[in-house]
Amino acid sequence: LTVLGGVEGQADGWKMTDRFHGFRYSIPTSSATLHSTLLALAQSSSCFGWSQTSSSSTVGEYRCPKSVGLTVQKTLEDEHSAVIKVYEDTKIKLHFSRFKELDEKRITCFKDE
Repeated sequence: LTVLGGVEGQADGWKMTDRFHGFRYSIPTSSATLHSTLLALAQSSSCFGWSQTSSSSTVGEYRCPKSVGLTVQKTLEDEHSAVIKVYEDTKIKLHFSRFKELDEKRITCFKDE
């Protein structure tokens, strides 16, 4: 029995959780160059997502190929003291086709589930 649109009908290796690693992050600092650093990390790792800088912090999301996702996550934790929330389903909440810098006024709050 194949269930269309459900995980049960997908072959191993084709599920989103087999192919991607998605998470949000919060970095307790902000700077004019931090987005460029985060963008370079995304581009060099074939990730997409976004960052948003306020006067006191930088928040955002990454969705990366599974093969590099944990490395990107660890880089943010080690080099930027990021606090990470991994999405078990890998789906980031704000989805862009490239890594984007969001305006400080855009509402990006999330409920923890």
